[in-house]
Amino acid sequence: MLHDQLADVVRREASRTGKTEAEVAELAVQRLALPPILHRLWERATLSEDEAMAIAVEERRAVRAQRRAS
Repeated sequence: MLHDQLADVVRREASRTGKTEAEVAELAVQRLALPPILHRLWERATLSEDEAMAIAVEERRAVRAQRRAS
């Protein structure tokens, strides 16, 4: 059952990281709720401030263009 599989994943991650199961679950939900741009930036945390700003500006422009086209 999917629920049991998810619970197992949370338990294993909690054990691996030393976090509580609640902390692991909360972090997973936060990651899912992040807008795609923030998730991309988080994954590439080695970016310089200028590189991060360039991505943010690019994404903002894309969103605005998408809104204008709708």
